Formats: sequence, C-alpha cells, structure tokens
Amino acid sequence: MLRPWHEKIVGRIAVSELARRWQMEALGSDAVEIPNGVDVRSFSGAPVLEGYPREGKTVLFLGRYDEPRKGMDVLMGALPKIATSFPDVEILIVGRGDEAELRVQAGPLAKHLKFLGQVDDATKASAMRSADVYCAPNIGGESFGIVLVEAMAAGTAVVASSLDAFRRVLLDGKAGRLTPTGDADALAAALIDVLGNDEGRTQLVAAGTEAVQRYDWSVSPSRSCSSTRPSPPLAHG
Repeated sequence: MLRPWHEKIVGRIAVSELARRWQMEALGSDAVEIPNGVDVRSFSGAPVLEGYPREGKTVLFLGRYDEPRKGMDVLMGALPKIATSFPDVEILIVGRGDEAELRVQAGPLAKHLKFLGQVDDATKASAMRSADVYCAPNIGGESFGIVLVEAMAAGTAVVASSLDAFRRVLLDGKAGRLTPTGDADALAAALIDVLGNDEGRTQLVAAGTEAVQRYDWSVSPSRSCSSTRPSPPLAHG
C-alpha cells in the first residue's frame, strides 16, 4: 500500500549508498545520496562528564547492548585482552539493556564496566567527549553510521566493525580504525593499538574532525534543499 505514495515523492533522498540501492531496487527510482547531518558544534563543544578524563583509558559503547546486532558480545570477547594490556581500562556503556546479565557475562571483568543507562543528547555528547575511543562493534543492520559521525564531531577516535555503512563514514579506514565484523580478537588488537598509541590516536581524531565537516548541519540542509523540486501538477481526467 505504501508503494504508490513512495512513487509520488519527487525529491528523492537516501542517507547512504545502501539506502540508495534499496530505493532503486524496490521503487525503481534513483535518489540523491545526502547523509544524515549533525550539529558539529554541539558535540565538539560539549563538556566532559564529571570525573573525566580518568587516569586510565576509557572506551565508549553506545546503544541497546542486549540487541545482538549492536555487537556487545564481540566487545565482551575482546575485553580480556584489553584489560590485560590496560588493567585500569573502563568500558563506558550508554544505552538500555540488562545490566545484571551483562555483568554476569563479564564475570571478574565486570569491574571494568560502567553503566550510564539511557541518557539525553547533551549527556551523550559529553560521554563521547569523555572517552579515548568510541567502539562500534556492530555486526549488521546499519544503513548509516550516524553515531560514528557524532563521535568524530566530539573529537573522539573511532574503532568500528567493517560494515559497508561504517566503511563509508570512516573513508575506508582513513578517519577511523576498521576491524573484521564479529572478530573479537581483531577488535581487541585494534583497541589496544589505538589506546596505546597517543600519536596515532591524535591522527585519527584529526582525520575524523576533517571528515565530519561534510555531515555538519551547515552543509547537509543546503544539499537537501537543492535535491528537491516541486511536484508536477496532478493529471485530471
């Protein structure tokens, strides 16, 4: 029932190449790829959380962590090696889920987990500003990596799985570290390397800061407006 209404849309916009391909296959029409935008200043200018920066390293996970596609199991699989290299590391978890169950899953390493729960946008931005690395170990179901964009806007290095959407946002690894999807050992190695290499992490942040400019609201809305046009008059008869 929705197809006729979709076909009436004249200004066709897709937030990613994946979404654009879906529109071409499902609706038989092309679209202009215009990524979701963010207010870069609201992230880059956010205050850090109270008590941060810590003396130890902080890795941020953001999302519903009991949803398998978000990849928390992969991060938990990587945690033993990360904690061995950084005994004072903290995994800062923002989002909904079963905290008690995840603590049981982590076992003795649960001491490295800190839960903020579901937070507002301002606190999310502050959490991103407070972390050394934002980790996105997702295993699927992402058409666009808006949270990666937000992390880059906050000036935080990104380590993410190599989903197609994430690769595009991170410019095939130039603006963030990519790891094989679902590979806990590879994720651990990448996080250990980025956390332990201050110069390399600074370079990732600089590349991310440059890459995120194309997603700034000062750019995205103007591109959106230029891609739409008035609908032609309806035919009668």
